[in-house]
Amino acid sequence: MSNDKDQSAESAIVAHAMQQLAGQPYETPAPLAAAIWWRLSLRQRQEQVRRAQAPLIWMGRISHAAVACTLVLIVATMPNPSQPAALAGLMALGAILIPVGITLWGWSRSKN
Repeated sequence: MSNDKDQSAESAIVAHAMQQLAGQPYETPAPLAAAIWWRLSLRQRQEQVRRAQAPLIWMGRISHAAVACTLVLIVATMPNPSQPAALAGLMALGAILIPVGITLWGWSRSKN
């Protein structure tokens, strides 16, 4: 019987404490230093990835433009039999070498 009274008294104390706790305003906890550090390092890694991908993106754009220009020049020179086939080969070679050269130049400047 005393065990039942102890449990009901303990239940009443817990219920009272819960009611008091429910009446207090809720404050959001401050972010942990580890979480702030993790977000900062994640942001830095994302920025490094973006900087590393920038030359590749530009190389792709320049390559597409060079290929388009080469195709236009090849089509423009095909009906004229006096133009040698070597000219088309040199234009194709330029379409490959120009974007690669620009990309290498960009990478060499990004290390500064």
